[in-house]
Amino acid sequence: MSNLIHKNEKGMVLPLGLMFLAIIAILGTTAVIVTTTDLKIGSNYRASVQAFYNAEAGLARAEAELINDLNTDQDLYSNTFNAISDPIDISAVKGANFYTPTGFSNIPFGEGFYTIQLKNYPTSPENKSTIWVKSIGTGPNSSTATLESYLSAENISPWNNAIFSSGGGGAVPINGNVTIAGSIHILGDGLLATDTVFSNQTGDCRNTNVGMDSDLADAIDGGTTSDLNAKFRIKNGRVDMSVGSADIGSSSSPFKGIYVTDGDAGAYGVNDDIIGGDNAGAGQNLYADEGAASAEAYDLGDYNITMPSIDTVWLDANSLDLTGTTQITGEIRGNSATDDGETEKGLIAGALDLTKNWHHRHDNYYPDINKTDGTNSINFNSETRVLTINGIVKVSSLNISDDITYAGNGTIYTTGTTMIDGNILPVTDETYPTTNVFGLVSTGDITLGDQSAQMLLTGAYYTAGTAFSGKQTELAGTIVCQNFNITNQVPKIWQIPSLSTNLPPGMPGSDAVWVFTDRTWREIAE
Repeated sequence: MSNLIHKNEKGMVLPLGLMFLAIIAILGTTAVIVTTTDLKIGSNYRASVQAFYNAEAGLARAEAELINDLNTDQDLYSNTFNAISDPIDISAVKGANFYTPTGFSNIPFGEGFYTIQLKNYPTSPENKSTIWVKSIGTGPNSSTATLESYLSAENISPWNNAIFSSGGGGAVPINGNVTIAGSIHILGDGLLATDTVFSNQTGDCRNTNVGMDSDLADAIDGGTTSDLNAKFRIKNGRVDMSVGSADIGSSSSPFKGIYVTDGDAGAYGVNDDIIGGDNAGAGQNLYADEGAASAEAYDLGDYNITMPSIDTVWLDANSLDLTGTTQITGEIRGNSATDDGETEKGLIAGALDLTKNWHHRHDNYYPDINKTDGTNSINFNSETRVLTINGIVKVSSLNISDDITYAGNGTIYTTGTTMIDGNILPVTDETYPTTNVFGLVSTGDITLGDQSAQMLLTGAYYTAGTAFSGKQTELAGTIVCQNFNITNQVPKIWQIPSLSTNLPPGMPGSDAVWVFTDRTWREIAE
């Protein structure tokens, strides 16, 4: 019996061996398959990541190209797109579809390439600084990734405001009853974060310049603007809205943003650096797309924004220098043969006094001025009170004591103080600031309104000192100043958006500074 059992076990080793070999082969094959699959997954992942990176590179390239174009012509939708390399044709028509500008297809990058497509943003009125961008990145193995981005740019030049100021003219730089229509940008240099830099009592901050004096409105090429895209910015300091009934924005025309200092949330959910700020209920005085319903900090901290300085070397080399000049053309046209003691006016040792002709005793005075160096020129007719100015004219001080009109594109550069006590309007309606524009650059203080009660001013005004504005002065333009004091009466400042791109020559900080202040992106499957 025992021998029979042993005989039946013969031959079992071979099948068992083959079975184990088969199992090992299966396991090996599986390992190879798994390893190969993992390698393919890894390769595909690497390729997809590379495609994503290429798409990101395309978005970065598009942003650089678009900013370059804006800094060149202020318009993304002009027929010629000013690319960094060469001009590129771009559609000027808003449409529903993306298009690829010539030269933006299959641009090599890393282990692949990217293609940039654009789509004009449909807005009414047209926003020439907002656009859609699509970047299609291609990596190894023909892998692709597509990113879509919404970009909205802003010119953060000091001149793209109603008021831009570096410091403060006292404890409360803006204090009183001033109406400011347009963007406000206060750096608050040298002040404590707890110092009040804005306290407007009954005047309002508006997002529209509709409502200005009709003579000012008639002067503007294109008329008034119902939506100024205004933003209220305080880099350092506090806003006091607790006194009076002043508002920032309105329910029908809110500001695009209110950004004050650090943005910590305080009462009513608004920025605790806005004292008395309320965004709801009967006491509401803040209206904005951003910063009124929730706390918003100063939003341009990543950019080195400073008060522009006067380039005296450049101005001296490019101006008509009248600082040592006296000219009173035909100052006396009467019968008197002797000096009657009347003070001379006109251009006296570089002090420029623009005033109408006048009569004293037996004499008629006509302080006319006519000077040119072939490039820069100034002509003033005291009978018509028309100032014709082109280029830059340098004087030691400026006094405008009567209403004047002006023609040309020119700047008066003063090395002393400035007093303006009369209207300054273009000689022809609907020509400011595109055809006729007046500029003032002063190393000393500027006073806008001293005796005259209701002055109407147009132009760009810069002072390295303090700008004073009183009475019922209305300015259609921009003030850029180191300090400002707007305290008495009810002055009004109306921003004119087209001024920032039509500045007269020699204005400090005149170059446009475009940045994308609003950007969103997403990855899409195509």
